[in-house]
Amino acid sequence: MKRDLFKKAICVVMITVLCLGLLPVSPARAVTVTQNQKNMVARANYCYNMTWVAKQTVAGWGATFYKGNTYHIPYGQPIYSGQYIGYGATFEEFLSAAATAGSIFYTGRSWCDGTTAPYYATDCSSFVSWVWGINRTTTYYIPGVSTSLGYVTTARASSALQLGDALNSNAHVVLVSGLEYNSNGTIATIEITEQTPPQMKRTYHTPSSLASKYGSYTIQRYNGTVPPAPNSDDESPVISDVVYSELSASGYTISCTVTDNVGVSKVAFPTWTVRNEQDDLASNWMSTQLGTKSGNRYTFRVNASEHNNETGMYVTHIYAEDSQGNVGKLALDAIEVRNDYQNPVISDVTVSQLSSSGYTVTCKVTDDWGISNVCFPTWTLNNGQDDLIANWPTTQRGTKNGDYYTFRVNASDHNNESGSYVTHIYATDGAGNQVIATTETVEVRNDTRAPVIADVQVSNITAQGYTVSCKVTDDGGLSSVAFPTWTVANGQDDLPEYFMETQKGTQNGNIYTFQVRVSEHNYETGWYVTHIYARDYAGNETKFELDMVEVKDAAKGITLQSGSSYSRSDDLILGISAGTRVSNLLSNFENSGLQAVNAQGQSLSNTAVIGTGMTIDLYDGGMLVDSVTVVVSGDVDGNGDIDTTDYMRIKSAMLGGFSLDRAQEKAADVDGSHNLDNTDYLRIKSQFLGNYTI
Repeated sequence: MKRDLFKKAICVVMITVLCLGLLPVSPARAVTVTQNQKNMVARANYCYNMTWVAKQTVAGWGATFYKGNTYHIPYGQPIYSGQYIGYGATFEEFLSAAATAGSIFYTGRSWCDGTTAPYYATDCSSFVSWVWGINRTTTYYIPGVSTSLGYVTTARASSALQLGDALNSNAHVVLVSGLEYNSNGTIATIEITEQTPPQMKRTYHTPSSLASKYGSYTIQRYNGTVPPAPNSDDESPVISDVVYSELSASGYTISCTVTDNVGVSKVAFPTWTVRNEQDDLASNWMSTQLGTKSGNRYTFRVNASEHNNETGMYVTHIYAEDSQGNVGKLALDAIEVRNDYQNPVISDVTVSQLSSSGYTVTCKVTDDWGISNVCFPTWTLNNGQDDLIANWPTTQRGTKNGDYYTFRVNASDHNNESGSYVTHIYATDGAGNQVIATTETVEVRNDTRAPVIADVQVSNITAQGYTVSCKVTDDGGLSSVAFPTWTVANGQDDLPEYFMETQKGTQNGNIYTFQVRVSEHNYETGWYVTHIYARDYAGNETKFELDMVEVKDAAKGITLQSGSSYSRSDDLILGISAGTRVSNLLSNFENSGLQAVNAQGQSLSNTAVIGTGMTIDLYDGGMLVDSVTVVVSGDVDGNGDIDTTDYMRIKSAMLGGFSLDRAQEKAADVDGSHNLDNTDYLRIKSQFLGNYTI
């Protein structure tokens, strides 16, 4: 039986009230694990997790390693030939030779007293010596470098053992690499890792079975300094994207994404009801309430039958452990388990992006408990439902964004037919309640009508640019509305390439808006030209040419005082430290009448703390002349401080789970490398831990 026991000794009792319940407590007494013990466990795991695939069949110590099979580190006593792995030979040399047919690993021999093993091997005392980080010694001398706690008895195995202890006799020695505790704080399960013929192995014992097998062994405790494992790591896994589903009177399902820099070993979901506190919290939950893994997603089903079939508020926490024993924790909000007879509600059904290739259906779906599925079965009126896709409850599901679900109907999935299409919407909640809505019949046909551009306006003309807005409509749906812009000076040298993609407008209903910035046109003043191109999904295009716009006097912009420690880069102010107040920031500018404004457009007082994303605005005669965005180094969430949220957002952005805007990217780049990397989020982490100052 192979199981990678969580080192329960590190689960210190926590009585902190969080959300609507207590953090899971196991064991009942606090158990402290030293860094040395963590290092010993990590070094033992490093050895045990090292495997090799036999490239040739080769004799071992009392057994044979067969070609094509996978094994742990082989046992041997290379006294007269061969090398001890970890001492006379490195782990890398062993793995390289084991991966090469015809190498000395297969052709040479490690032997002693007429017994042979592969050339590279190790023995029990060599393994324990390496885990403790000492020179290679033998079972005879292990007592000389450690403290004896006496022979192994059931009583000592229940209470005295600690991680990293060795059980030693003159003939053999094994290592305690894992401990699991009962709720009363006594040891329930002991994980033993040993180097033994023919290969390294792990076994699991109760205190009584351990005493029965190792009663003639003494418990030896090493108290010296143990170096970290070669792949040592102190970074905990990151838990994100938590989703509840399938909520009903029988329970609910939780899924989440868990990532780690060295690899996740297990994810547990301890759960209990608020009623009677934690009387229904499963014992040994780090082993008994594990999630099911699929890629980086872990899923766990909470069954009311395992919680006395209670209704009411349930609490689930998530504990993620990596291969080095680091644990990430997330306390979730309580969720109510009860009978549900209420159907979901479908509203705000819209059809958009209509063209000869199909259309898009969007709707809002709400439910008092939660939606498990929204699907959009579709067919044409031509030939009945011959083109209704099979298994549509699973194959024609919508894409979720908050309460809104979107589905694209492609004519290519319906024999490329033109004419009348019908789409129904089926919404099902976690309790199985279902509601059906229908759309109006949609006509899919060839589109030859171009978009219409109207109500074109130019506003907010300042030294920094101007704003263009317009209304654009089309009966088949718009694919792009672009605002290519250049200055009269030097022709079109400042016209961006691929402007249909790079100079798109921002949409709000039928209104499209575009900001022309002089910073994107070599900071030139004078006459600017803007055109508007509107293109629909059928490829029809309309062009509109605006009158030229004059941009004057860029010198009136926001200017830093000479000698200021801050700097301006386009529309960003850089070099600001966390905790800086408005009055201190404004004193660095030559301009008077500046206003500090938060993301909601509210003016800030002089004593307010500046955060990333806030702006400094300059007005002249009631007109906005210039505006710059503040970047506080390390402050990604914009609260003016450097904390765990900044660290998590930077790491999530590196993993592709979170998007940063331009100012946030600058704030996250604390090492000034112009790239987000490990150095950035590690410095952020060190900052809020008090080990580094940005």
